[in-house]
Amino acid sequence: VYELILKAAHSDGSTAIFGESGTGKELVARAVHELSSRHDKEFVTVNCGAIPENLLESEFFGHRKGAFTGAYVDKVGYLDIANAGTLFLDEAAELTLSMQVKLLRAIDGGDYTPVGSNKLKRSSFRVIAATNRSLMDLVKEGSMREDFFYRIHVIPITLPPLRERREDIPLLIDHFLHMYLDGEKDARIPAKILDAMFSYPWPGNVRELQNVIRRYLSVGRWDFLNHVQDVQKADLFDSYTLKGAVEDLEKTAVRKALEQARNNKTRAAQLLGISRRALFRKMKRLELI
Repeated sequence: VYELILKAAHSDGSTAIFGESGTGKELVARAVHELSSRHDKEFVTVNCGAIPENLLESEFFGHRKGAFTGAYVDKVGYLDIANAGTLFLDEAAELTLSMQVKLLRAIDGGDYTPVGSNKLKRSSFRVIAATNRSLMDLVKEGSMREDFFYRIHVIPITLPPLRERREDIPLLIDHFLHMYLDGEKDARIPAKILDAMFSYPWPGNVRELQNVIRRYLSVGRWDFLNHVQDVQKADLFDSYTLKGAVEDLEKTAVRKALEQARNNKTRAAQLLGISRRALFRKMKRLELI
């Protein structure tokens, strides 16, 4: 994913980001923008599923005063604002076929016409689209134009769900604790909660993990399991150091990988996404050998 972000940033081709809800698609889109030559221009986020169909054209292209009832003043659209910058189409699968046609022309040539105007305008923007659905399936169903699909699908980036990258959980816990505690206290989490975090499937992905930690720091409850667990907030600071928590999670991950690989170190290292040498160093540090 990091390699693809860098490649996308150094290209001006349209990028499509795929992943379940909560995997961080907008963060990736922003990273591509910030690392690109357009970083000093606007990053314009459009939630395609939240705009009423009758306002789509006006929102994207702008309108002239008097173009329709309620158009009391001239208005610039997303394409105006994104000129020389990035247009981020969040939930791009929700765009109507009619809007896809109109956007396609603007993406291809940069030309578009505000609603109620007969004057062409130009905008040089880069498109990044994101969706939690299969665009190819939408093309087969007829709810996405094939030419629009190929125009926004130049550089695809797929974000795996959190349950498929559990080794990131300790890093994310560390990040969110430091973010919300703002360095006020040394963060600690009970071992049984960390165990549960590592085995929980996280259907809401990183966003769910973030909300669970934030909610716990606010009300002192862990509610990501099948039943709500009440834990005293003091436990976070008194029972377990974060370093120890991370080591416990690492031990669990290494043991599970070795068990799944039937103690084949090379295969276990592959399952963990690290080199065989790194696995041996980790096992030695964690006193597993």
